[in-house]
Amino acid sequence: MKIARDLAEESKCVSRQVGAVLVKNESIISTGVNGSPSGQMNCCDAFPLYDPLTEREKHHKWSLDHELHAEINLLGKALDNHTDINGSTLYVTLQPCSSCAMMIIASKGIKRVIFDQWYDKGSLDSIHTLARAGIEVIHFGSMEDEK
Repeated sequence: MKIARDLAEESKCVSRQVGAVLVKNESIISTGVNGSPSGQMNCCDAFPLYDPLTEREKHHKWSLDHELHAEINLLGKALDNHTDINGSTLYVTLQPCSSCAMMIIASKGIKRVIFDQWYDKGSLDSIHTLARAGIEVIHFGSMEDEK
């Protein structure tokens, strides 16, 4: 999770930085951060003086059209590199949204998702969706509590 957190710092998003790491056989096989596709305007350029109190909703609408979530960037890299993700574990700094949960399921290879923080715009639906698909979902905080 530390690597996912470090990666998140590379995100150009002014609202929330998210990092994701895909691991198989104790080796990192793909990584991703949330942000605009290559060659597109970054969030920090679109909102140079971002104020969450006045621009959060405007930013959210902009991000739906211009930004990719960390999980999607991670899966895209794995696909580009023809990486075998079968049996892998996804570490992500934020609970996957419903759309990302569906992409994780569609990847047909990720068997476990470990996330760090709960998504305040989300619900437990994405967690239940992953679990119904046979994907183990773990909140990292609960792992820390067990230690």
